[in-house]
Amino acid sequence: MEIKELKNIVDSNATKNGFEKLFGAWFKESSETIIALILVKSNYSQTYYLRIKVNLKKAFGQTYTKDKDWVKHDIAHVLLQPDKKYNNYFDLTNTIKDLDRKEKIEELFFESIVPMTNLALTRQGLIELNKQGKLILFNTVKNELGIK
Repeated sequence: MEIKELKNIVDSNATKNGFEKLFGAWFKESSETIIALILVKSNYSQTYYLRIKVNLKKAFGQTYTKDKDWVKHDIAHVLLQPDKKYNNYFDLTNTIKDLDRKEKIEELFFESIVPMTNLALTRQGLIELNKQGKLILFNTVKNELGIK
């Protein structure tokens, strides 16, 4: 599979689940948070990683919006990791059949990304993800969310 096909699969799944493509990433937002899905290439191989970044819209005395620079840099209030059992499907050097890769990436969205990002659309959802151990929050973000 070529990278263009992989990007098309991710794009199809992201847009079908309410994400909007902008600045080379896919965004979803609510009144409380902004979420970006970003496909990042490994520096060492033909492997790609799907990063999920979340910013609180109003935090630390500032207002955050969709931003091209935010997509480029590995900074966010919250970084989420999709289920690692799907990592192999983003390695373009393996011999997985295209249809199998497509089906597994669709499953990744259904099983992991959509439920996690739907929760991450609210501050309360981020608190719940933290309680479930599905993310680790820096102390400053915990304080912003009112977690003691």
